[in-house]
Amino acid sequence: MLLTDDHLYRIVTCCPHLQEAHFSGLFSDKGLIHLATYCHDLRSLSIVLPNSLIQSNTITHVSIERLAQSCPQLTHFTCLGQTRIDPLRSEATFRTHCPSFIFCNFGDPL
Repeated sequence: MLLTDDHLYRIVTCCPHLQEAHFSGLFSDKGLIHLATYCHDLRSLSIVLPNSLIQSNTITHVSIERLAQSCPQLTHFTCLGQTRIDPLRSEATFRTHCPSFIFCNFGDPL
């Protein structure tokens, strides 16, 4: 089963105190904004594409900014295979809004 934004919404509304999460699926800004809206305690988040996909363009800086502003305890963020994310800008955003931020990875999922 391929996880989507709708699945993510159902998960985060039932588990608003998530601190660490690893999701594999086809997500967009909509899904990450759901996370940012409901899971303010997030410390570590990993979003990866399913094995059948190499890259996608569905996540942008809009959701990165929202995550950084809404989840100030975030220390680790991984989002592989998304072509519309500027890694340097995104890392700077996290470091600005998340005082304990340590690591991000936007690398190639292979």
